[in-house]
Amino acid sequence: MKDPVQFFKALSDTTRLQIIALLMWEKELCVCDIENVLDLSQSKASRHLRYLLNSGILTDKRKNVWIYYSIDKDLPVSEKNFLDLFSKT
Repeated sequence: MKDPVQFFKALSDTTRLQIIALLMWEKELCVCDIENVLDLSQSKASRHLRYLLNSGILTDKRKNVWIYYSIDKDLPVSEKNFLDLFSKT
């Protein structure tokens, strides 16, 4: 684990947990999709996505004008397994 405290702090918010579960299911989404599915404002969705990016859980990539978010493929296996287990509950 890169920084276990940062990892678990990122999971301490219900909205961030919902975003992670959604991305575990859908694999890759833009902020507008996350806003619509979770009924969030753009600023709230972006703030939580930024937190998850900074904690190393998510990665982003630009496609034209949109930024797409996904679970970081380089996340340690133990963290991926934890997220996978959590997203199924």
